[in-house]
Amino acid sequence: MGKLRNYAGEVHSYWRLTGRMTDFVHLMRVRLSLSKIGWLVCPNKIKPSVGLRGFGGFVRMRSHSTDVSVLKEIVISHGYDEVFRFLREDPKIIVDLGANIGLVSSWLLSRYPDATLVAVEPEQGNVAVLRENVSQFNGRARVVAACIGASSRRVQLVSGTGEWGYHMQEVDGSAAAEGAEVVTMAQVLYQLPGDIDLLKCDIEGAEQELFDHCQDWIGRVRLALIECHGAYGAAELMESIRRCGGRFETVHHSRNVTYRQDTVILKRI
Repeated sequence: MGKLRNYAGEVHSYWRLTGRMTDFVHLMRVRLSLSKIGWLVCPNKIKPSVGLRGFGGFVRMRSHSTDVSVLKEIVISHGYDEVFRFLREDPKIIVDLGANIGLVSSWLLSRYPDATLVAVEPEQGNVAVLRENVSQFNGRARVVAACIGASSRRVQLVSGTGEWGYHMQEVDGSAAAEGAEVVTMAQVLYQLPGDIDLLKCDIEGAEQELFDHCQDWIGRVRLALIECHGAYGAAELMESIRRCGGRFETVHHSRNVTYRQDTVILKRI
């Protein structure tokens, strides 16, 4: 009964989010494409444009992928709501590291109409949908199609958890030439004046490399939402930032034991 109630609540939330039958049907087909009845309701891959309240008007989402899981994290699990308790009322600069298809980026840009956002995402399929989703915001979003790291190079992308779980793997030779570009934060921030009002970071295990070498830019961050994966947890993250001269307090910390994942919100002191 508990699972049934949860599913009913999810469906009701999607209906309120769409409000039109056509959009609701599109969204539910995407949602059910990986279920036991996916062969019936969505036998072929689709990428509909779905009208969603609070996301700027529409989003592109792919069936048979983890795209809908990101939407669920935002609107069902409310995984990002805690940020609003600490974010200034009129953020001007937002950086989204690990932007996936741009659902979080679109959600933030819709909520903050004066904000400029940089979305960093390496996987080509994700980037194509990301560009479509942020195109509606009249040039307020810049897409960087690359991984983020401490040094520029090329790496191979490996996925173990679908479209939202790509991570970097070091390679040499021809494999590197065919892989993904890695850019540094200096390259991401070169056109952005002043402080970063919100840094969202979900880069699937590259956190240690990034924050072990953050001394040149961490002082520009006002508020950060960071996911840490594996053995590099919240304590290790704070030590990396401290060694690099950053002064932050932890205002929120949650732990997902199943996925060995810490999520922290850090506020600059």
